[in-house]
Amino acid sequence: MRTKLAQSIRLSQFLVSRLPLGLLTTFVSVSFLSTSCAVSLRTFQNTAAPTTLTSSSSSSTLITFTCVGHESETDHKALGDPNVSSALWGQSQTYPYYICTAAQLASIGVNSADWSRHYQLRDDINLTDYTEAADGTQWIPIGSSGSPFTGTFDGYSKTISNFNYNDNAYDYLGIFGYLKGGVAEVKNIALTSVNITGRNYVGGLVGWIQQGRVINISVSGAVNGTANVGGVVGYMDVGLIGDSQSSAATIGTSLYVGGIVGFNDKGYVMNSYNSGIVQGTNSIGGISGGDNTSFLINVYNSGDIYWFRKSCGWHRWTYKLGLHAKLLFNGKYSGE
Repeated sequence: MRTKLAQSIRLSQFLVSRLPLGLLTTFVSVSFLSTSCAVSLRTFQNTAAPTTLTSSSSSSTLITFTCVGHESETDHKALGDPNVSSALWGQSQTYPYYICTAAQLASIGVNSADWSRHYQLRDDINLTDYTEAADGTQWIPIGSSGSPFTGTFDGYSKTISNFNYNDNAYDYLGIFGYLKGGVAEVKNIALTSVNITGRNYVGGLVGWIQQGRVINISVSGAVNGTANVGGVVGYMDVGLIGDSQSSAATIGTSLYVGGIVGFNDKGYVMNSYNSGIVQGTNSIGGISGGDNTSFLINVYNSGDIYWFRKSCGWHRWTYKLGLHAKLLFNGKYSGE
């Protein structure tokens, strides 16, 4: 049995090595044999490419501005391009609100009326003082299922560090809770030392995307939840994740756990990779845990993948090109 498994893996690696890098959309299917914990692998290629969604990580033109002197600012609407009327601030990507402090960033989450506005991060942010505790410094994810974030947020290649949140009953957890619409976009952010635990729809950056875009994002740390847990995005519904990476440990106690996105529903993941461990009990993958007619284009996984089975305990999937795998409770696996 081990010989057959080794032959199957070598054949899969050979087939994948012959695919053009730009069209590398590989799904790996794994199926348990009924009498043991041995697995067999197959690979599939999906060459379809997006026709309307494109990946772009460029920021708008830099306006001469410094956060020096604004270190105590708390109002997310207090700063903007000094060369135009403040009435224009936040109304478009051309004239976004400027965010200089953690208090300003947290203020966006508190004010749902401003979840359709446009923002630009102008300094590195440390969120150490913001957690799940309802003590006046509670972090409220930007956007909810009832009132999504529909604007834009350009991180301008700045870093947001030490995002800590621990509530295993919380859904739609991330810096952003829920992103929706053709305009909605979050880009150009490095998230470092993330340490969050939620329940369903948990992502280092966004809990749920519906038709929005996430571009040029990196995540490190740990992302934990029950179901639909992703290093970058928890659940994506007809959206785009591009030019992004995760080295975070992504761990779910149930199904749909992915290094980049927990569940990908008709969306695109492009030019992205995962190097963090991925662990779950059902539907796990290096890039996406679950899938419904979605596309992985030019992606790569090098992180270890762990899954649990009662009769076998925890297992490490040594075939690291496991970009996507559906693990079903009936003891069979399907990645097609």
